[in-house]
Amino acid sequence: GFGPAVPMALPLPGPSLHSGLFRKRTIAEVHQCVQQLHQGLDRPRVLEVLDRLADFVIDSVVLQQTGIVQELKKLSSWGDAEISSVVKDLRSLWKEDFLLRDQVVKGFCERGGLDRKQGRDMEEGLFNSCCPLGFMDGEEKKNYTR
Repeated sequence: GFGPAVPMALPLPGPSLHSGLFRKRTIAEVHQCVQQLHQGLDRPRVLEVLDRLADFVIDSVVLQQTGIVQELKKLSSWGDAEISSVVKDLRSLWKEDFLLRDQVVKGFCERGGLDRKQGRDMEEGLFNSCCPLGFMDGEEKKNYTR
């Protein structure tokens, strides 16, 4: 025989494994959430979908391609305090990340004489290196903003 199976180790997050590699999957998953919200879900299911959205790395590309912000705006008009609070928290988190990342892009463009696309490409490389799981928390955020 071949002997006992040896478990394969997953690569560590870093240059070869980072959240940018999963953007297509994230877009598909967020589209699925949008479709579920279109189905007129009851309150518990809406809260489940919102909880699921909190697990994704939502960057400007995902926002643009999914229309999730518009769906969240609709939910805010339901008059449900808990849903409105969760929506507000999600939008605040995504906005904070977007503004910080956009500030870095502008810095690359201004200091490096780059056009916007080159600045975005540089920023994405920095982001993927410093925040391989896609979330800017603690040490990752500190390294990214240096």
